[in-house]
Amino acid sequence: MSFWESVTKIVEKQFVDRAFNLSGQHKDFFCETCRRITDHVSISHAASLRRANRQESRGVRVVSHLVGKLSDLNPAENMLVGRPYRCGGCGREIVD
Repeated sequence: MSFWESVTKIVEKQFVDRAFNLSGQHKDFFCETCRRITDHVSISHAASLRRANRQESRGVRVVSHLVGKLSDLNPAENMLVGRPYRCGGCGREIVD
């Protein structure tokens, strides 16, 4: 395998990994709450919005769930905004 083939495979993997939100992937990030590098698990946009809007009325929760499901299917959302990750220690969510 040549150098350029290796680079191409790495770029393709990074693009696919970033574009499609596959829940359950693990990455290590610095957590400001835990004050250390911890394991973070990717979650869906729908789960992130569900947790953010849990105190809202039922109508707002339903609309945010639908928006989250559409965001999970839209690769542009992940490329422009990022993917949500939840800290394995404290549960705080970040977007990468």
